[in-house]
Amino acid sequence: MALLSPRSAATLVGSLLLLGCAIPAPRVAGPRFQPPPVSPPGDMDTAQKIRWWEAKVWKLEASDRADALLQLGRLYVDQNESMEARRCLRQALSGPLTQEATAQAHFAMAKSYLLDERLPRAERELLAARPHLGKIQAQECAVLLDACRGIFGPTEVTLLNRVERFFPQNRRNSDVGNGGLTRAMDLQRPSWGARPARGNFTPMKKPWRLTVHHSAEPLSGAKISDTRREVARIQVTHQDENHWADIGYHFLVDPAGRVIEGRSMQMQGAHAGGNHNLGNVGICLLGNFVPQPERGPDYARAQKPTRSQLLALEQLVDSLRGRYAITRSGVYWHSEFKSTACPGPDLRSWVASYRRG
Repeated sequence: MALLSPRSAATLVGSLLLLGCAIPAPRVAGPRFQPPPVSPPGDMDTAQKIRWWEAKVWKLEASDRADALLQLGRLYVDQNESMEARRCLRQALSGPLTQEATAQAHFAMAKSYLLDERLPRAERELLAARPHLGKIQAQECAVLLDACRGIFGPTEVTLLNRVERFFPQNRRNSDVGNGGLTRAMDLQRPSWGARPARGNFTPMKKPWRLTVHHSAEPLSGAKISDTRREVARIQVTHQDENHWADIGYHFLVDPAGRVIEGRSMQMQGAHAGGNHNLGNVGICLLGNFVPQPERGPDYARAQKPTRSQLLALEQLVDSLRGRYAITRSGVYWHSEFKSTACPGPDLRSWVASYRRG
């Protein structure tokens, strides 16, 4: 057998090495990639599902995050946590959603507003959702739209059970208590040291209008102690000097946007003058919004309602209108009923704008 020359042997070894490199290495067994679950386990309760989604939602790709935020917002509605629901749903609506998912987000947003008795906003969201809802949810939407408008017709029992918790509280009767507005108030009567009401009042009938006032007394501080002191002072003036049963207004709003409970809604107000108080809810913004130089330097320059005051006023008026089916045209400023500078040009402009929607 002929021996290979040194050069041929080197060539043969090199070829064998190259051939060895081309042979694939044996595979090593290992775990296969598993995509993350797209929904929480079915045995979780609502609170557990919320925690599950909150822990994962911001780790998702943007394309999936909007759908996850929609699911999270709906869970918060189920928990009656309206503000958290709106936080998630607004973020969902700013992301990529299908037409059907967008309708679902608007429908859930409407329910969150209904939980807070903010009926005009709920109605807008229901109208946005309605064209693209499925058959069952479209039926629910129609019933809730009627409820927003004060219409409570006959409804199939199963459907009623699904939506009744979102109905505006007590709107199927003529109840005029403050119970349904409790969550809209930041300071109730005991919180500001209200005196007991006296007996010289007329019972309130179901309201059909409301009137906006200013207190005509300078108040710019945001301290809650200042608010308590000012509301108590107004009550003393109204009871001891005007000889009224109680503070004249049903609600007051301070510069920080706090809503304060005035006289009970069971009592007709003492704010618009004479028969103008009939069926008329009185709302007073604390502050002096009209220059009154004749009263001294502290009154010479008019204040302006704060942004927080106007936002709180809008929410309060929305809630009252929803609760008592008051139309936008039933919102007035004080000087429409009598010759007075109250509530000043800024609030007159606000009311006029609110009426226009």
